[in-house]
Amino acid sequence: MLAVACVFLAPLLVLLLVYIVYPIIDSFYISLFQWNGISSDRKFIGLNNWLDLIFDDKFWFAAKNNFIITILSIVLQIPIGLAMATFLEFGGRKLNVFKVVWFIPHLMSSVAIGFLFAYALATNGGIISTISHLFGGGNVDLLGNKDTALYTVIAVICWQFAPFYMVYFVASYTGIPIDLYEAAVIDGATRGQYFWKIALPLLKPAVKSAAILSMVGSLKYFDLIYVMTSGGPGSSTELMATYMYKLSFSQFNMGYGSCVASGMFLISNSDTRQCCYEIASSVYYNYINDTGSQTDDRLISYMKVLRDSDKEQACEVTRIFLRKLLDENDQKDVHEILSKSKRYIAEHLSEDLSVAHIAAELYLTPNYFSRLFKRVAGEGCNEYIVRKRIEKAKILLQTTNLKASKIADMVGYRDTNYFSLAFKKNTGVSPTKYREQFRQPG
Repeated sequence: MLAVACVFLAPLLVLLLVYIVYPIIDSFYISLFQWNGISSDRKFIGLNNWLDLIFDDKFWFAAKNNFIITILSIVLQIPIGLAMATFLEFGGRKLNVFKVVWFIPHLMSSVAIGFLFAYALATNGGIISTISHLFGGGNVDLLGNKDTALYTVIAVICWQFAPFYMVYFVASYTGIPIDLYEAAVIDGATRGQYFWKIALPLLKPAVKSAAILSMVGSLKYFDLIYVMTSGGPGSSTELMATYMYKLSFSQFNMGYGSCVASGMFLISNSDTRQCCYEIASSVYYNYINDTGSQTDDRLISYMKVLRDSDKEQACEVTRIFLRKLLDENDQKDVHEILSKSKRYIAEHLSEDLSVAHIAAELYLTPNYFSRLFKRVAGEGCNEYIVRKRIEKAKILLQTTNLKASKIADMVGYRDTNYFSLAFKKNTGVSPTKYREQFRQPG
């Protein structure tokens, strides 16, 4: 089996090694040289490029721009995507046309979008300038102004990627049981109350995952900004990726360009690990608080593994850590559900009980609750109810002189004949015979 698995995994491993692992290692290696990227002569200079990088104001300015884009992308793209997804969720199938139309920007290439908005926002003949002229104003140069260029590009980025998060949250909404919405409506909740009090808390894991995706993606922006501004005017929209490209392929300083690329890699991995830790620690301490458990060394062990992980490994380690934690919490939730259902049955044994009614009280679907009860309790919920009713009837027959019809009503049977049949099926004798046998001397 291992040999077969290796055969199927070999093509993927080769691709990963050739196109991901080797380029990363080679970038770090080339960063130790002074090289123009063309000639065969390379001069080894050790860590000089790295020392220059530490004190390179242009690099840190580009890193600051990356940080601004990261923050604003999270602040803008995720709320907009969530708002669009919520609109589609509440609107139902009649709004599916918006799902298609809104997703179109994400299907376009970044280069095409860059050229489209470069022309649309042009100083002469652009849309904004044309509108300004209609109202008696002058030309508006959003991309040529150092104060507005970066934020204009960020707006275009949000226009392109907000639809991705719309689809992401639409898919996340499908994981919320429809019963919760129906129960909230029955209780008089408005759609706004349902969103803020029920849907949004349940979507928090998806929001956190979306924030990681947005953060990692923001550190890799290149094509759209290069097409629209090429990092200008001046260096107002310069990013680490555009700075690296200019050094490597415009100035032919491949050694220092590789150093910048390696620095991007380290910053990206560091940010990813930090974000992963914040998510994992938040979930862990919420779990400790909710369950009343004592803190243990699981988070410390996770931190040790995370510290030596790259970006992909950090996400995978975090996913495994959260899965184990949530699975453990789910087990506790299952037993809590079973305990609540048994307590509810005991308190309402004289009433008309059904699986659907009990499931509704616990905000669960009948099918899910029925399967859950049988898996954990070892018997069906209806079987459990019948057994408890018969047990209570036996106690009443032993300790009271009440008629069988009265006892039937007290244990939830409205039909005395049906009660007698159920009692005989479970004990082998009728209620009257059972009382006689119990009170018979000797």
